Amino acid sequence: MELPVHRPVPDLDLNGVILRVDGLVGECLELTPAALQRLPQRNFTNDFTCLEGWTVPDVKWGGVLLEAVLSLAKPAAQARYVQASAGEFGIPLPIDRIERVLVA
Repeated sequence: MELPVHRPVPDLDLNGVILRVDGLVGECLELTPAALQRLPQRNFTNDFTCLEGWTVPDVKWGGVLLEAVLSLAKPAAQARYVQASAGEFGIPLPIDRIERVLVA
């Protein structure tokens, strides 16, 4: 099911974009956007809360569960956090609380 778009989605050049999973994992991964599209997609509605403190309620989200991506990498038993980063932004996420985290 395709989600309604409330704002136009910009044309993005995804050539060369890679999702890298490494660290305390059994298998390091490098996934392209096309590879992510082949994984099971999930949709849900949830608030967007910025680290700066503001919130946008009831945002429709779609993407791949981070938990599904990590299962491909086989995290080590001692792994406790996932460092999710893009450019200069990053956030540590407790690995036991990622059940509704999307790669979108």
